[in-house]
Amino acid sequence: MIFYRRVIRLLFFLYFRKRGFRRNQFRSIISPIEIEVAESKYLEQRIVEFKKIINPTLIPIKDFMRIGSVFDGGYVVPKIAIKKSNFLVSGGISNNNEFEIALAKKGFVGVQIDYSISAPPEAHSNLMFIKKILGEEVSLKQATRYFSKLDGGILKLDIEGSEYKVISDFNNFSRFNLIIIEFHYLNQIIDPKFYRKLKRSLLKIQKTHSLVYMSPNNCCGYSIIGGQPIPKLIEFTWLKTNLVNKYKGNVGKSNYRSLSSPNKPYKAHLDISNLFPNW
Repeated sequence: MIFYRRVIRLLFFLYFRKRGFRRNQFRSIISPIEIEVAESKYLEQRIVEFKKIINPTLIPIKDFMRIGSVFDGGYVVPKIAIKKSNFLVSGGISNNNEFEIALAKKGFVGVQIDYSISAPPEAHSNLMFIKKILGEEVSLKQATRYFSKLDGGILKLDIEGSEYKVISDFNNFSRFNLIIIEFHYLNQIIDPKFYRKLKRSLLKIQKTHSLVYMSPNNCCGYSIIGGQPIPKLIEFTWLKTNLVNKYKGNVGKSNYRSLSSPNKPYKAHLDISNLFPNW
């Protein structure tokens, strides 16, 4: 039986080798497409452009705080955004709304939107809940109308890929002092159509906001694209640019990774020092 298994493995290896497949150090087979994506000079230039677009602005670590869960469902935010804001629009809460509850306890009023649950895990008198699909059954513009008399908000989106449509359909991000969005499917940067959509989304937000923090979601690992490890999911945090401009001085050799907790505590934390300085 062992002999036949070895023969079968050898035949498979010879079959795939003829078609350009390779074996890695773990003796797993790597496809020609994966090799091409990892080694592509063209995609290397795309990743260089992507890094120039995000171009984080560093602010001192002491001016951040974590709100919500220690792991998944918690977010690192600039303290000034909490001080200057009074309402929240949150898309996607699933079984964890500790972030939303923490803000409600600080006096924020807000709306939580999630079609996948019947009710939020925890209720608060400052928070309403809408069981609809954000971007399809209810728009971000409609959600912000609840707070038309308030002047500074926080937007949080974790909506499993629908963020691109929501961003495309909304044109008043200046209403928010802070924007936190988990971008999905970043391994699809290799697809020109997807990359254009991602690029439009980032540039649209960065007309009024500056990227100040990033955290990789360690649920799903990296893809090697143009020689660079790119997490499949990244949480981006933008602060309104006029608030960023209030910061002065050198942030030094701050270790921003110390602010972050892995979404999945039983998995290794991902390194994004190639994308975010001082990680």
